[in-house]
Amino acid sequence: MSNQGGCPTVQSVQANGGSASINWAADMFAQTFASISGTRAATWGLYMVNNWSTSMNGHWFSGGTYTPILTVNNTDPARKADGSSGTDYCTNDPFYCTHEMMAARFYQKYGFSGVANVTLPSSWPAHRPPCMIFGAYSSVNSTFHTVFAPSIAEPCQPGFPGTVEPEPDPEWCGMSTSELLYEFNDLSPGDVNGKSLEKSATMTCSGAGVSYNLYLQNVSTTGRDKVSLGRGVTATVTANNQALQSNRTSVGASQTLLIKVSLSGVPTSTGPIGGVGILAVNYN
Repeated sequence: MSNQGGCPTVQSVQANGGSASINWAADMFAQTFASISGTRAATWGLYMVNNWSTSMNGHWFSGGTYTPILTVNNTDPARKADGSSGTDYCTNDPFYCTHEMMAARFYQKYGFSGVANVTLPSSWPAHRPPCMIFGAYSSVNSTFHTVFAPSIAEPCQPGFPGTVEPEPDPEWCGMSTSELLYEFNDLSPGDVNGKSLEKSATMTCSGAGVSYNLYLQNVSTTGRDKVSLGRGVTATVTANNQALQSNRTSVGASQTLLIKVSLSGVPTSTGPIGGVGILAVNYN
């Protein structure tokens, strides 16, 4: 592997929530058309480009925000071919700096590969997502001069390894009906066991095909489908005549669930019985 002949280019970016992991590697075919020579850019390295306004085929960008991630300066020691450090024309005057000269400093400082974590913007335009790319920002012409392999997709466009791909919209389901009240009224002790009531509730989902199951959030017992009503009586909750923790699949953005409450047990004493169950969604 050459120590000075190639420029490091972004090979992969993996977005994960509010961060991204970046790997860099040597690429002898990195473009040099938009050289930084003459721009007097004294700082070079891995940047996050966000919300840019103008691009010349990805060779340079203007407008937007350029966040440094891992950078070197022209005065940093350069890595020589034999592995030692030294200086070059770039050291004395950034006018003479090139991508290759700055890459030599980058390798000397950070090594030939690695991973960095980056905090992504909270939002961005769909057609201009943030991307990770090597280069230098010149304050002389307010332009970011990039380094990339011309054989891959244009920088900061879909398909470019450095472009942060949007995460897919999460699939979800939730109960739209806020409350169901089951009133059994007065029952003799002998009529309690096996008594049931059924009411309808609306489930809203992000769409069809969401795999989920239901459970009582405030219950910790096995099955999480029973509520103690006191005096020896228990209420078992089912949905569409299935146990709560059965696997289910949404059929659309909205569906009706028949929530049944069935009583079991014989009251040990007379008096009111009652309880609360909080129906929640779990994803398979």
